[in-house]
Amino acid sequence: MKKGLFIIMVAIIFVCFKAKGQTENDTLAIKQACMDYVEGYFNKDADRMAKAVHPELQKRIIFKDEKGNCFLQNMGSSMLVQATRANKNANLLNPEKPFQAEIIIFGIFENVASVKISNNKYPFIDFAHLGKFNGEWKIINVLWEMYPRPQ
Repeated sequence: MKKGLFIIMVAIIFVCFKAKGQTENDTLAIKQACMDYVEGYFNKDADRMAKAVHPELQKRIIFKDEKGNCFLQNMGSSMLVQATRANKNANLLNPEKPFQAEIIIFGIFENVASVKISNNKYPFIDFAHLGKFNGEWKIINVLWEMYPRPQ
């Protein structure tokens, strides 16, 4: 009897915790921010990119120098918005296919979320952290990786 009551209590706590941490509107807004980010870049839409990212965005990738020493290359919001304006969409993957993106939300709790963003046109994957600011979801951090890895 005690074990059954314990399981019911845990289930109730889990349902309440999940309901508090994630809503359907949050899920849709997070996915929209990520689509504004990745489609904005593809479509050279700097306004859409600027809408998606927080002004203090930090986007990073790990590189190695010729001696094998790792270092971070950093990009902020203004540089990313400018790169979006200047995007030439050169050397796209699958040029004959329409643009498709995949957004996988790993988790949402209160005002933070962790997401994987990928697409069929660029050889990279973004792992993003989003935050809810004044009711809007914004991308704050991005750690990304290219494939195949540049030499």
